[in-house]
Formats: sequence, structure tokens, C-alpha cells
Amino acid sequence: MTRNSAIRNLGGSEMSNLGRVALAVLCMVPLFAVTAAVKAEAGCHFVCSTTTYTTSPGGGNPSNWGMANDCGTAKAQLSSNLFNEADNHCLALGFDGVCGTITEVQTNPGAPDCIFNGTMLQADGYADHHCGREVCIDRDPLLQ
Repeated sequence: MTRNSAIRNLGGSEMSNLGRVALAVLCMVPLFAVTAAVKAEAGCHFVCSTTTYTTSPGGGNPSNWGMANDCGTAKAQLSSNLFNEADNHCLALGFDGVCGTITEVQTNPGAPDCIFNGTMLQADGYADHHCGREVCIDRDPLLQ
């Protein structure tokens, strides 16, 4: 007695050739969908971490400042300094750089105004930020 005749004798049925083809097609559809998605995602992408980092040395203390003859320029210098500091912080943590924008927190008394430090106007603060990595996916030559 063959396996197929034993199945029939137990009340089962043999799968028809058409049924086998249909099953094979159904199994292959997700494979094509996945390869199409991989093909669309090939290339390099900057992926941001979900962790928020800070440049503050602790307790919300400032990590940087900007100074100038007017408050607008001092704040612009603070922004530039904080972005560079956040980017360097990410690099020191092993990431490829800061991801997107930073959240500046101005800490000097009377913020958002500047304070007079005796010679110039000054804005103090720190940055909350996310870090990121560049992730590259090679195109599969079989999918091109």
C-alpha cells in the first residue's frame, strides 16, 4: 500500500496538481512582497535613536554659552555652540552625529533675555538631542 492510497483509505484525499500549484503561489507571494520592500529600501538612511541625550553636565546646568554686544547675536552663538556640542557628544558616544534638530534650554536668570556679564550680553544653556547612525543596505543584484 502506498502512502497516498493509505491516506485515501483513512478518509483523506490526495492534493490535486492544481491545489499544489495554488499552494506554491500563495507561499511565494509574501516572498515577492518582502524582496520588493527590500529593493525599495536599499541605499543609505540616517536612523535616529529613541533615547534623548543632553549636553548638561547635570541638574539642568548650562553646558555652553553665547556672548555678543546684542542679545540676538548671543543667542545665535549659543544655538551654534549647542548644536556643535550635541554633534560632538553623539560622536563621542559612537554615533555618526546628532539627528535632526536639538532642543535648546536657556538657563541664565531672566531667560529668554540675556544677562550682562560685565562686558557683554550672554546667553547660557544646554541641549537635549537625539543621536543617529547611517545605515546602508546594499541592493541585491538578483532583484535589479
